[in-house]
Amino acid sequence: MINKAFVMGPVKTIPMLKTTDNGTLFGHFTVEARDNTEKSAQWLRVQGFGKVAENMRGVEKDDIVMIEGKIENRKIQDPKTNESKYYYYISANKVVKFAKNGTQTSCVSSNSEHVDGEDLPF
Repeated sequence: MINKAFVMGPVKTIPMLKTTDNGTLFGHFTVEARDNTEKSAQWLRVQGFGKVAENMRGVEKDDIVMIEGKIENRKIQDPKTNESKYYYYISANKVVKFAKNGTQTSCVSSNSEHVDGEDLPF
């Protein structure tokens, strides 16, 4: 079985960056995803670590991004009801930012250094 997710859409929350206890940079934001036939949108949380999180510094609300990653879930305890709840998110290993005119401006992957859009092979 393959767990791979590709999502492209506008960023709907300002990226939040934090450093974990062991010094690793962590970032997250929400992206809106819809297909051309749907009137409603899905809002998906995107999380990234290290170089991917570092690239989130350049992402702003309403920027168009393409995310490559995998779908993961996390179990949390609701403090009010003590019920177990699950939430799903995309663990990003690549974030591609597009300019307002649709051209690719930057790309970063968890296993590579920052790459300018002109140097990308696609």
